[in-house]
Amino acid sequence: MATPDCHSPSRRLVLASVSGFCQGVEHALQLFDEALRRHGAPIHLLHELVHNRHVTEEMARRGAVFVSDLDEVPDGSVLLLGAHGVSRRIEEEAGRRRLRAVLNATCPFVARLHRLAASLRPDEDLVLYGQPGHPEAIGIIGHAGTERCHIISGPEDAARLGPLHRPMLLIQTTMSHESAERVVAAMRGTYPDLRCVTDVCHASRQRQAALEQLCREAAAIVVIGSPHSANANRLVEVARAHGRRAWLVENADSLPPDVWRETSLGLIGGASVPPDLLLRVRDALLAGGFATDGNPPD
Repeated sequence: MATPDCHSPSRRLVLASVSGFCQGVEHALQLFDEALRRHGAPIHLLHELVHNRHVTEEMARRGAVFVSDLDEVPDGSVLLLGAHGVSRRIEEEAGRRRLRAVLNATCPFVARLHRLAASLRPDEDLVLYGQPGHPEAIGIIGHAGTERCHIISGPEDAARLGPLHRPMLLIQTTMSHESAERVVAAMRGTYPDLRCVTDVCHASRQRQAALEQLCREAAAIVVIGSPHSANANRLVEVARAHGRRAWLVENADSLPPDVWRETSLGLIGGASVPPDLLLRVRDALLAGGFATDGNPPD
């Protein structure tokens, strides 16, 4: 972290009204804690439980073993499936393995998308607005009752899909609410019979609304989160779309030098960011000359 000029005039720090862990992340971490209490270490996890390096490192310290394939999980182990969800094939294969226990920490909002995808008939089309290659997107497609699946990255992709039969549009939970509305409008304009029965999850919408309020109060935004966190990256994109300078940082040590040149700064944490990490970044900014009238983020 660059050393700020602590003799410069006081600068204003605005804290987001909603920040850090969402209920889905809290539920997943509670399942990990319960698994440790009931079964003891190690607890095997297929990929990360949540997309935050700080959380992953702390879990590894406590006895989590992260694997990229079920073949890496020894017989008799306890397996925990992450909050982003996995395909139906992975769930079924895990159930057939000789494991002591298989625990599923899939976020309830993501699990709802799985059920909706599974409800499609083989002759119907599934369109997912999401991030190709993201674990949540892979899991949703992996539950589809049809092989006629399409992933789109923006409203401009809607016109390129061609003819669709009884299309259903699903939206990855971490996408921007504003961009999702544009995608829905574009899809409805092209496919009058579109079924769109879901939306960005409540937690993502809350954080995006809190960010929009920050953009009205501050000239620049710091988003705390890991580079591979989709929800944290969406917050940065939303801030920049509102004309604000914005940075994604993992911790206080990664605050960029330009932060210290700002006179008003908004601070928000992604849905995978633990409270103690939020407070450490806040305290570093206060120690560097920023001032706030607000309370620490919840």
